Amino acid sequence: VWRARIDGLPAESGLEAALSVSERTRAGNYRVQRDQIRFRYRRAILRDVLSRYTGIEPESLQFSRNEYGKPRLLDTGIAEKLSFSTSHSAGTAVVCVARSAAVGIDIEERAGKALSDNEAKTVLTRKELDVLSSLSDAARRDAFNCER
Repeated sequence: VWRARIDGLPAESGLEAALSVSERTRAGNYRVQRDQIRFRYRRAILRDVLSRYTGIEPESLQFSRNEYGKPRLLDTGIAEKLSFSTSHSAGTAVVCVARSAAVGIDIEERAGKALSDNEAKTVLTRKELDVLSSLSDAARRDAFNCER
C-alpha cells in the first residue's frame, strides 16, 4: 500500500508529464483549481507506482475501465497478474497493488463523529470486526475511527 499527502504540493510538477491527454482533460473538468491539482497528482502517483511493478514507463501505461468503472491496465502481459486499487479523500491518495490476488482499498477523511458498533457491523468484514473488538478504546479510534 502506497500513501501520499498531495495537498500543499506545487501546482506544477514533472510528474504530470506522464498523464494522458484524457487525464489532463478530466483534470481540467474540475471547477476548483485545488481539485484539478489533486486529480493530476493522484493519477501521476498511480502511474509512478504501477510503473515500479510493471517495468513500463509511467507515460506508456494505458488504462481501461471494467463494467463498474474501476480502472485497470490494458493488456501488457502483466495486466492479468497485477491487481490494483486506488482511493482518495481530501488531500490523501492511496494505491494498493498485489500480484495474483484481487485487492481493494478505500479511505475516508475523519469526519469527527466516530463509527458506532452497529455502523461498523455494516461496513467492516468479520476479520476487521474481530480485530476491532480486541483493541482498547484509544486504539479503536486510531485504527478504525470507531467507538464503543
